[in-house]
Amino acid sequence: EAEVKVAEPKVNEYTLKKERRSEIRKKKSALARCEADIEENEIKVAEIEEMLSDPEIAADYQRTIELSKEHEELKAQGEELLILWEELNTWLDENAEEN
Repeated sequence: EAEVKVAEPKVNEYTLKKERRSEIRKKKSALARCEADIEENEIKVAEIEEMLSDPEIAADYQRTIELSKEHEELKAQGEELLILWEELNTWLDENAEEN
């Protein structure tokens, strides 16, 4: 009986490294966008907190309810952004190219 050898696909190391560098660039770009989104979110949260501390706005029940709801939504978005930031940072730490 003759053994049949199955040809294994050759792995092009250059292509793998290129794909790896591309993935790292994408993650770094996503991290930068995430950091900008976190900063923007924190600014919006602070603005709403400042508005909620204004006695004139606090006297307007409907406006206070609207701002409180928006504040909660922004805080939740901020938490999601921080989780994404952590995931991206962890991935980059684990997969960064060694120089």
